[in-house]
Amino acid sequence: ASDELDAPLLLSEGGRSERPKPPPPPEEEGSTRDGSGPVDSRRFRFRSLARSPRVAAWARVAVPLAILGNAALFVSSNTSVGASVLVRLAYRPGAAASKTLPPETLTPPPVFSFTLANSVRDMWRAGVYPLAALIGVFSGGWPYLKLFLMLIAWVANPGAGPRFGFDAARVETLRGDALSALDALGKWSLVDAFVMILFRAAFAFRLEAADEDGNRVAIDAEVRPEYGFQSFLLATVLSLALGHVASAWHRE
Repeated sequence: ASDELDAPLLLSEGGRSERPKPPPPPEEEGSTRDGSGPVDSRRFRFRSLARSPRVAAWARVAVPLAILGNAALFVSSNTSVGASVLVRLAYRPGAAASKTLPPETLTPPPVFSFTLANSVRDMWRAGVYPLAALIGVFSGGWPYLKLFLMLIAWVANPGAGPRFGFDAARVETLRGDALSALDALGKWSLVDAFVMILFRAAFAFRLEAADEDGNRVAIDAEVRPEYGFQSFLLATVLSLALGHVASAWHRE
């Protein structure tokens, strides 16, 4: 008020004296993602990511739906066959028998199929406790826990923190820290890929036998990745991508 009284008087066109109007307060930088114009960032600072105007309208809806779809893909992969052990029998006749017997290759049904449940169970029974626990936790439990925590971080409202005795700014900082931690720990779900590489190398072998007439018989064994492993790998990559997206919008 004292500043207004000390301001110099100005003459208007009608000869009346007027004091200059004070300049409007500067607007906070920032604008809504829907192009509606500038917004006061302090007003929307402590909103959830699902309601913040600084997050694109499509992202507010797409990210939660993608998280739910990602969880469904994990369920589908964990309940499907991840890999199968195949054995092929090949017969190659010698020079004398090739005129009457064509070469043949037989591929019987898989002799064994790996799923998440039987892999953990068999490793535990075999006494490989660390690997069984590693696969069970980071392939069977952690992916769902990560997606659940990511969804909570997306919809949680830091502005409601004071109602429960928490500082809103501190809650918002914790949200960023949680998203960074989830992104770093989420890479442990890729342990399934390393186990698959070990299985393919351990079970791959070839046996050959031949008689004095040149007839040859070969047995080939290999581990073939199935839908369960492929969909789990895709779901893990999508989960990592969603973590990056959520962290990027939080930094906005």
